[in-house]
Amino acid sequence: MDWLHEQLQAFFELFRRHLGDICIAFIATVLTVFGNDINNLVKKQIKQQNFILRLAVFVGLCAFAYGAMTVIGGKLLAKLIAPLSGQVLVPVIIGLFLLLGVIAEEKDQF
Repeated sequence: MDWLHEQLQAFFELFRRHLGDICIAFIATVLTVFGNDINNLVKKQIKQQNFILRLAVFVGLCAFAYGAMTVIGGKLLAKLIAPLSGQVLVPVIIGLFLLLGVIAEEKDQF
């Protein structure tokens, strides 16, 4: 039984060591699923502007805003779930990705 406990702890520790990367991947996936909605919302707001301004806003949104949301959101999510024990952390991470998969399926993005 001690062997099984040690193996589970090692498995949980693997998730904890890569928590920052996992959270960044999750936020990037969220932005992929909802990116079209965000782009359409911004497009509606700036459709009356001239081409150069629309282009600048689009480049800024894609290059800087999505990048900042990924990095900052990943760090915030990691800080939020880091205090969880390994037995809770792994199911939460898996559950978040499964929930996101269901949302993507409902949006016909898969």
